[in-house]
Amino acid sequence: MSHSELPQGLAEARRLLIVAPHPDDEVVGCALLLARARARGCALSVLFLTHGEPAPAALWPWQRAAQPERVAARLGEAEKALARLGATLAGPWPAWPTRQLRHHLPEARARLRAAIATSDPDAVLVPAFEGAHQDHDATHALAATLTTDTPALWEYAAYSRGSGRPQSTTFFAPRGDETRLLPSPEEAAEKRALLGLYASQRGNLAHIDTAGEHLRRFRPAADYGRPPHPPPLFWSRFHWVPFSHPRIDQTPLAEVYPVLGAFVDDPRSRP
Repeated sequence: MSHSELPQGLAEARRLLIVAPHPDDEVVGCALLLARARARGCALSVLFLTHGEPAPAALWPWQRAAQPERVAARLGEAEKALARLGATLAGPWPAWPTRQLRHHLPEARARLRAAIATSDPDAVLVPAFEGAHQDHDATHALAATLTTDTPALWEYAAYSRGSGRPQSTTFFAPRGDETRLLPSPEEAAEKRALLGLYASQRGNLAHIDTAGEHLRRFRPAADYGRPPHPPPLFWSRFHWVPFSHPRIDQTPLAEVYPVLGAFVDDPRSRP
């Protein structure tokens, strides 16, 4: 289903909270949504769960000493993006590296609940469980543990290869209840400008489609202990490379999804 306007449930929202595993996900999946919500007078908040940069051990040896500067640059880009979006930061600036969220699920869940309590949103949006990045799928798992008294949960498409090829800002497995936001030329140009603020991620964001965004109501995955589709996932598509590279997440899938599944299934993950 395609719309130029926001779907029911978001159009009426007075406050929105976007959960972004990394600084730039709020632009990738929600820039158009945020612009239209802001135009309606909606208050916008963004919670970042990691700072988006690899841990020092994942960098080339000659890059490791400058890792704090890389983090500072990424967070500076996020600050500019938030200002241009008219959004506020929900919670503290994140200290966890990318590809590590699965090791911090209880603490991340506490931060998410605190952000909800502080910003009091009418709706919360998280990335879809689509194999875009292990931190995206971990964020979806976090949302699945929230109680029924949480504000309405929605999910946004980032990128995936569940259809057999890379795609962005569209769900690889439509359910029929999706809303596609179609941008005007001016809105598409603004999204490109927002993506451009993340200069450090230029290579990683080159594939992002600015021709629309897809949203739908959140639905827990049937099994977080397994990948969302048969591999290769978007984030594991370079597992064939025989050496370590900072831009490649070479974590085995077997070290990610069983952790997510165990967390969601653990009664202690719920209040």
